[in-house]
This record gives sequence, structure tokens and C-alpha cells, in this order.
Amino acid sequence: MHQLGHTSVRMGEEIFSSASAKTGTFPCSARAIAFTSGKGGVGKSNIAAATAILLAGYGKRVLLVDGDLGLANIDVLFGLRPRLTLQHVVQDGRTLDDVLIEGPGGIFVLPAGSGLQDLATLGQARLDELLAAFRALDSRMDYILFDTPAGISLTVTAFLDLSDRLVLITMPAPPALTDAYALIKVLWKRGRRGGISVLVNQADEAEGRAMFRGLSWVSEQFLDQQLDYLGYLPRDPLVAEAVRRQQPVALAYPDAPLVSALRTIARTWINEQAPPASGGIEALARDAVATTTTSDRRAS
Repeated sequence: MHQLGHTSVRMGEEIFSSASAKTGTFPCSARAIAFTSGKGGVGKSNIAAATAILLAGYGKRVLLVDGDLGLANIDVLFGLRPRLTLQHVVQDGRTLDDVLIEGPGGIFVLPAGSGLQDLATLGQARLDELLAAFRALDSRMDYILFDTPAGISLTVTAFLDLSDRLVLITMPAPPALTDAYALIKVLWKRGRRGGISVLVNQADEAEGRAMFRGLSWVSEQFLDQQLDYLGYLPRDPLVAEAVRRQQPVALAYPDAPLVSALRTIARTWINEQAPPASGGIEALARDAVATTTTSDRRAS
């Protein structure tokens, strides 16, 4: 494991802006997917990490972003010891390329710092600068996966806004349903329409479908929000064993039930022909191109 030394993000953004202004196009290739939840303890980080490794196993360039700026855990799951984290990007002016590290299974990882309350409550201006930096990375990745913390803080919703698809992870329990609906309601108020997939962890098929029906019903009844059912993940003791060993479950136990279920999802995503649902990094880049083009026309 080592920090990477690619071309800086700032230089990448300059190239991006120049090419966009001349051609009216934007070099977007990555699909941005956020793994989120209304409450903690639903297995979100393990699921995001395993999915990243599975996508990379199909030859895709995958970046896993630890979006928990106050309580990072992806590096712990992987047994990594990064020298630099997103803390250094926000506080010390380092670039995302400075912080990128090689993770297991052929993925790239952007680690976050731990116990950093100031990062967990970033102001909007500094948060905008951080999110804008992902534009330069986008053209070099096939998938950018955000592992967000539970809840609805400014940082969480910013990463969700940046994503084409949201994977809302929940469990078959009434409190989990309530918390998941609360998050959906916040997203709806922020203008999110579609692109939300529900994944029920630690469940069997009947529990997964029952949980989705309940969540889907209240979302359609009170918000007119359509949800997609991504499926369910079985209870799998090998996940806890992999965490204890600080190894990704997708590598430590590639035939584990949870990994097999996620492999089906990863294969489905790879085979998708349709463009991302809405929003995300592509929309962010498109807006940047439109702003640049409008400014150039006014100047001329």
C-alpha cells in the first residue's frame, strides 16, 4: 500500500475546463454510487467495500471513497495505514491525488480521517471545493463508490447529491424502516427524484420483500417517490470473521453468501446499457460546461 503520485487534481481540472470550453463536451466516464443508510450498524461499509472489489474483479477502475469524515473505517476494514487522508485535502491544501492509495483487490481508496469534528461539519464553501475536485478523478474511473456515514448531515447529503444512484441499506426491523424513510424524505425535499435502490441486509427473501413493500408504500403514499428493489443480503457470519481479520470479505471469503449475492448485483450494474438515473458527477460536470460556455458567449 502506498500513496499515489498521479497528475494533480488541480492540473486535471485545468485540462477539464480548457477542453470543455473548446469542445463543449465533458470527459465523464464514472458512475457515482453512494451507499447510505438512515441508521448505523446495518453493514454499509462492508457492503460498499465488497462491491468495490467485485467491480474491480470484472476489470473496472474503481475508487472507494470513505465519506465518513468524522469516523473513518474503510482503512480499518482493509488493514491500511494511510499517511494522508481527506483531512489533508481540506485543511492543508493537498490534492485528491496526493491522498489516493492502492487498496486490496485492485481498487483505489480515498481514506478519511478519524475523530475530526471540523471535517464532519464542513462549511458549504469548503465542501463545494472538495466535491468539485472529484471532476478530475471522474474521467479516470469507471465507478466511484461513496461510503457515507449514517444520518443526514450536510456532508452526507453532499455526497448523495454527487451520486447517480443511491443504495439505501436497511434491515428487517421497524426502527430501520423509520430511519430509512426519514432519509428518503430529506432527499425528496432536496429534489431527489428516482435513482434510489433499496438493499435489505441480514434478511431472507420474504423479509427483504416485506421490508421493501413497507418502505415503498409510505414513500409513494406521502412523497410520490418511486423506489427500486435491489434485493436482500443473507445473514453471513463470515463477514464478522473478515472484519476481525481486517480483510475484505470479498477476498477473504469469495464464496461467502453475502459476496455471492453482491456479485449478482455487480454483474447487473456492469451489464446495464442505460445511462445513470439522474444528477451525479455527470450533471455536475455538465453544469460546469454550461456555465463556462455561457460566460464565454457573454465575454464575446
